[in-house]
Amino acid sequence: MTKIFTHSLKQKDLPIIIHRDNGFNCLYCKEPLTGDYVWEHLNSNRQDNRIENLALACQSCNIKKITNYDLGLVAAEKLKQNEDAGLKYLEDHGAFENNSSEININQTMRPFVKRWISERIVMDGKVELSEAINCLVYLCQENYSHGAEPTIRRYVKEMTCSVAEWQVVKDDKNKKIICKRNVLN
Repeated sequence: MTKIFTHSLKQKDLPIIIHRDNGFNCLYCKEPLTGDYVWEHLNSNRQDNRIENLALACQSCNIKKITNYDLGLVAAEKLKQNEDAGLKYLEDHGAFENNSSEININQTMRPFVKRWISERIVMDGKVELSEAINCLVYLCQENYSHGAEPTIRRYVKEMTCSVAEWQVVKDDKNKKIICKRNVLN
């Protein structure tokens, strides 16, 4: 019933919850959510991180729920609906199809990141890590309307792991750079 609700689990559950609840809206006031949203535990038990017990809410409604009986009823009804529907609801309504769009985004952005880094290393022999991440976030957002910094960082870490052709090292100015493996060592 309980699981540690990590960032990774939130990222995995978010598309499913958005699809299940018909959009990126507050469960209570139905307004579109902005950057300030909370993961609502419908039964108010923050240890119960089952997807059935999770919804999205604006900060204001989340706080109001503490003392507002009607909002508590909305939460209880939503939890019952989610539990009754279970995974069959999600499968019937194509929630898992959202995973394919995430795969498509990764299949587009990851090669772009690799190509961009490769071009910089061919031209200059290296690229400063922080500059690479900033440029890649900007370019991915501009070109694909996706490209969160943690995603770009993950790609770069992957492309500079111990078996990859590139590495991250510190240059003579103590700045982290990406270069071909073993060039500066």
